[in-house]
Amino acid sequence: MRKKKYQTRKALQDAINEYFKTNDIHIVSGLANHLRMTTQALRDYGRDENFSDIVSEAKQRVEMFAEKNLYGKYSKGAYFTLRCHFKWRDNDEQSSATNDMAKALLELANKLPD
Repeated sequence: MRKKKYQTRKALQDAINEYFKTNDIHIVSGLANHLRMTTQALRDYGRDENFSDIVSEAKQRVEMFAEKNLYGKYSKGAYFTLRCHFKWRDNDEQSSATNDMAKALLELANKLPD
């Protein structure tokens, strides 16, 4: 297994703080690039119990940046980021998925013996 680039919480937190201080646009791939890793490696850090809270907080800051930009000149990019990286969905999509699930459950329930 490959050795992690950041061995301590402080080292990772310091590098993340530097990213947010030195970049005007905050995006997940930009954060990963600043940390000299892939976005997949950043996700892996996010699953590591020693680093997950730090990565979650950083991603929350990126999400907040994207949400603020929904009304600005970067709205299309912000919308894309929120949908792809943060699983934002339109209400119609959520309702449709919920309706599909309810229909499937009802069909299963109808097949059960009385």
